[in-house]
Amino acid sequence: MDAPPARPHAPRPLGRRAAPVTWALAAANTAIFALVLARGDPRDPDLLVRLGALERGRIWAGEVWRLVTAAFLHGGWQHLAMNVGALLLAGVIVEGPAGWVVRPVAETYVEAERGAPSATVSGLGGVIWRLSPRVSADAAVRVATVLGNGVVEVRAGLTWDLPF
Repeated sequence: MDAPPARPHAPRPLGRRAAPVTWALAAANTAIFALVLARGDPRDPDLLVRLGALERGRIWAGEVWRLVTAAFLHGGWQHLAMNVGALLLAGVIVEGPAGWVVRPVAETYVEAERGAPSATVSGLGGVIWRLSPRVSADAAVRVATVLGNGVVEVRAGLTWDLPF
């Protein structure tokens, strides 16, 4: 009697089991932000320094633990949301298996030309879908400032592997 045919392995979803360290760090950042809110205004520099923010003189004086605690302090909801969002996007890329059909992507870009009045700064977030072993589709949103003006770009693309 023959064994039943093997079922193809389904890709793991983008969830907590796929990136446990990333989700734990996101939860820790959120919980510490709640503790900061319970103690006062997260925009108060004195409060943040009391709670472990970076202050060069204190680090040189031996408070090197601030190099770790500062990463968990945020100066407002927007700061927390941007950092946790970037952590989740980058973390699942680093922790996730290579065989995913859908992968998140993130990129930041800073360019400053000598003598230019300001730099170009942008961030991109999106996904790549592997349609076949040699063809992928992607979609992303880029938010940028170019010469002080806000720019939003929505893009989609198709990539294929050529046999060179």
